[in-house]
Amino acid sequence: MGFSEFAGMSRENNVEKVRRYTDIVTLIEEYIPLRRAGVNYKALCPFHQEKTPSFVISPEKQIFHCFGCGQSGDVFSFIMQMEGLDFPGALRRLAERSNVEIEVSDASDGKRAISTQLYELNLRAASFYSKCLMRPSGVRALDYLKARGVSLEMIEKFNLGYAPEANLLVKNALKEGIDRSILKSADLAYENHHGRLQDKFRGRLVFPIRDGQGRTIGFGGRVIADGKLPKYLNTSQTEVFEKKRVLYGFYSGRDAIRKKKRIVVLEGYMDVVAAHQFGFEEASAVLGTALTGEHVYKVKRLADEVILAFDADDAGVAATQRGLKSLLDSDMRGRVCLLPKSTDPEDIIRESPEKFATLLEKSIPIIEWSLENSIKQKKHMRDRLSAKSEIVREMVEVIGKVNDPVKNSEAVKLVAERLKISETAVLQEMRRHLRGQSSYIKEKTSTKRDSRKEKLAREMLHVLIHKPEYSSEIKEVLRAVDFIEDNYYARLLDLYINKYKGDIKQMIVHSTEEDKKILAEITLSEIASDSVFGYLKELKKDVEKFLLQIKHDELLLEIKELVEFNKPVPENLNEEFSRLGRLLR
Repeated sequence: MGFSEFAGMSRENNVEKVRRYTDIVTLIEEYIPLRRAGVNYKALCPFHQEKTPSFVISPEKQIFHCFGCGQSGDVFSFIMQMEGLDFPGALRRLAERSNVEIEVSDASDGKRAISTQLYELNLRAASFYSKCLMRPSGVRALDYLKARGVSLEMIEKFNLGYAPEANLLVKNALKEGIDRSILKSADLAYENHHGRLQDKFRGRLVFPIRDGQGRTIGFGGRVIADGKLPKYLNTSQTEVFEKKRVLYGFYSGRDAIRKKKRIVVLEGYMDVVAAHQFGFEEASAVLGTALTGEHVYKVKRLADEVILAFDADDAGVAATQRGLKSLLDSDMRGRVCLLPKSTDPEDIIRESPEKFATLLEKSIPIIEWSLENSIKQKKHMRDRLSAKSEIVREMVEVIGKVNDPVKNSEAVKLVAERLKISETAVLQEMRRHLRGQSSYIKEKTSTKRDSRKEKLAREMLHVLIHKPEYSSEIKEVLRAVDFIEDNYYARLLDLYINKYKGDIKQMIVHSTEEDKKILAEITLSEIASDSVFGYLKELKKDVEKFLLQIKHDELLLEIKELVEFNKPVPENLNEEFSRLGRLLR
């Protein structure tokens, strides 16, 4: 569910209304103890482990920032990160907490009513299945769980249940006046060829699936008896359930994921149950699909790293490859856990939790796994040179998605060493992939320049927020160079000066989540009064150096292009390049 639920002006009114009735100090105090620190509050960060408090809350500006892990934002950011919610979910949660009524658009009113019905019906169905597991009709399912070593604690934690063969869910629901259409909309029942309504999961062990807010949104069912039926059956897409957006066990494992700053992604329900039983509570599972961009977006709110631990068969390898693409596209750090052949995580965990822990720690970075997998797939090729060429082409596409220049460089080195070829050969293919050597050089030069420009713009914004009395000096520095062009911090600086006229509180209120985090960090990072003058002097020097660097980079590019096309480099270019180099030392 996205922002469209709170459409038009009603959404803006909803946000402002909830913000007005939610005090950030009171909210955060419900989760962690706070102590006064001058005009602010400090605490041990709830998002990572630390011994010295680095989590700062500003009651005046209604923001927080952790100087340890970098998490920051306002009341909405906090509840989203703490509870793993999207923005509409956070808005609803805070509205309920403050007893504030929020409006929804007419277009979404009917959709919301259906969703509410489905949540309630799924919750009742989960309760029904849970009770059936403990009745005589559920003895086979209960024996199956005991044989698999599942503890009573895990049965309760995951609310495991059993759907009887006798079609009791449908009979009871219809008897209680629940409409046939809503049972079908929830995909709890279907009409057979005689037009009779039947329980979809009958005769199966049932795994309730919950969303990030703990609401039951669907089910997975496993057959108990041997036969021709599919081994697993899942809820099809409904108004509240879409498998590409949901991870099984994510809600139960949120605290562990947040604490360990990682998530272990598995393939099956029983894998997750076993993982949680033996202490790997940061484990979740995909639901018959690979890890998607939607999954990663959800995970990024709580974790810094994803470890993929899929089965070591062909299907598991294919799922790993698709998952890695989602991680690279989302710029999320990922590793792959290499499981022994013909094993799955549940087998290893129950045999030896210590062995599984070791395998997780030995997980390899996604670039390394991609390389080894590519080499393995090309082993059948007789022409070794063609095989190497194909591997390099595949790896260049993967490396091209890595935004970190250090990691990018290391990846090129890794490919070269593993294939016993020169780094130059890999870089040449990289340049071809980036449409030419000149464009590659320009991109690197531009990135380096933008990085420097962003640093300077951030420093200026920092001074302006904390020491507005130095605004004339900052504006003098600004006149030296045009910072306002495709530059993240320069854009914030421009908004702060020209749109919000120095009102940082209003700027934070109306910013995106990404901007709020940055602004909270800058606002809560103090500048010592006695150091500002010296700070400004250094800033002016940095700007002068920056302008020299631009000229130096442009000359370097011009000289490299002349050399590339075997043209002579004019003496005056060499002399000017050397002069600028000396000034920059």
